[in-house]
Amino acid sequence: MCAVGALMLASDARATAPAFPGVITTTLPSTDEDLPIPDNGSLVTVLPSELGGVVVDVDVTLDLAHPTADQLDVYLVAPSGRTITLSTDNGQQNDDVFAGATFDDQATGTPSAPNVRNVTYTNMVATGPIQPEGALGALVGESATGPWALVVIDDAGGGTGMLRSWSLTLTTLSSLPPAMPPADFDGAGLNIPDNNATGASSTVDVTGLGARLLAVSATVSITHGNASQLDVFLTSPAGTRIDLATDIGNGLADLYQATTFDDDAPSPVGDIQLPASGEALGPVIPEGALGAFLGEDPNGTWTLTVADDSGGTTGRIDGWTLHVTAVAACGDGLTGAGEACDDGNATDGDGCDHDCTASACGNGIAAGVEQCDDGNIQDGDGCSSACRLAEAVCDDCTDDDGNGLVDAADPGCSTGALALGRSSAVPAKGVLKLRADVPLPDGEQGPVTLVLGDATGTILCASLGVPAPKGRKIVASSTVGGGTLTVSIGGGRVVVKGKKLDLGALDDPNVHVGLGIGTQRFAGAGAFRTRGAKRVHP
Repeated sequence: MCAVGALMLASDARATAPAFPGVITTTLPSTDEDLPIPDNGSLVTVLPSELGGVVVDVDVTLDLAHPTADQLDVYLVAPSGRTITLSTDNGQQNDDVFAGATFDDQATGTPSAPNVRNVTYTNMVATGPIQPEGALGALVGESATGPWALVVIDDAGGGTGMLRSWSLTLTTLSSLPPAMPPADFDGAGLNIPDNNATGASSTVDVTGLGARLLAVSATVSITHGNASQLDVFLTSPAGTRIDLATDIGNGLADLYQATTFDDDAPSPVGDIQLPASGEALGPVIPEGALGAFLGEDPNGTWTLTVADDSGGTTGRIDGWTLHVTAVAACGDGLTGAGEACDDGNATDGDGCDHDCTASACGNGIAAGVEQCDDGNIQDGDGCSSACRLAEAVCDDCTDDDGNGLVDAADPGCSTGALALGRSSAVPAKGVLKLRADVPLPDGEQGPVTLVLGDATGTILCASLGVPAPKGRKIVASSTVGGGTLTVSIGGGRVVVKGKKLDLGALDDPNVHVGLGIGTQRFAGAGAFRTRGAKRVHP
């Protein structure tokens, strides 16, 4: 549970999120309530987040009362330290217009999505969902974990207010989906009609990209004698329209010459210090939110519209370029040709890996609970058939690598092969007789261990101690459970005899055997046939 209180799935229908598969939307309510906003001063309130993953979308909801809204500057500070301008000196001198406002890149309206600079404010009426002055979309890909801060500044004297409450709605993914290389599309030049609200519209056709947009920006060149007469809009193939810039320029000529509108630019276009007359405006955050297009299908016709809303000066769109970054075809959430799956993210081990193949041991991608994945399901090559690292300890009677084979019976521990000869077992009586050939080096001595198992797991794993000489053989014997186990070794032959052993779990014909003698370990297997109550090999 988050430290600020109960985590709730976002239920506020006013806040919307981009359409990416698998996103999780969570609203974090701040416990800070009824905080006075000092006159000609500031307040800071911090909201911790324990959410994992990366940000896909951020919405901020405020209940902020103030009699003169245009005295307020409001900012959101992400855990990374990145600061997003929500509003500065907007709202005219209306009361309480942010008492119930949600700053949301995906706010919708007609013809353009409403933004904090251009919306019509009404005294004592909350603005509702509205695009911020800065770009919340600049936070896409950042970690959701950590302290988020809201900063409210009253930059003029004469009125006080109160932050009654606020909340943060975060939409997250475990990781962003893989992206295609950025692509540029150029639009043609057009004359701009003088004093015409319809304006001039130049289009570009985007084709060949993945089905979901990750980022977009636009570089625009306009020749016009008075930039403050211009309204510039961008419309996506889905019909979403945002304001790039409206009535900005203070009469400057040719302000927009290779000006890039980008959520990652340093400052909002409504706040930036304008250059001297005749100089072009550098990269800026547009008035509307380019994040409004996030998750849309970028393929289709995009439109740049420039309208001259006053008479007396004419101009021209010299040209423009749309810069698009889309999700790769593998990662767009749509299973296409050649893809086994597509869950819309780049997370491995969640059922569908980053290359749009099904998560599985042996596919060469180590993910989830896998310790390794060498592209096969073979044992004895350093990565087991269960995608676990090789048996780490070879004398602990533990299946370290999860392949069903323990210690000496695991090829990862064995130094040689054990050839199983005539053998038998009577599970009901606990009787075991094994004969096997092993390439034991002359003079090898040391403790003896024996492992017996079948396809369902290990039946017994026993340490018999150091063997004692007996004629031409060495013999080790020990009590195992309620029975006895004896191993005789000599002339490359091993004979195992057991009485009153617990062999009740020996119920599969495929038996594996591991024998350890000093530093040597031998592994082998064989299929046992049922003969009445007896199991025999071969």
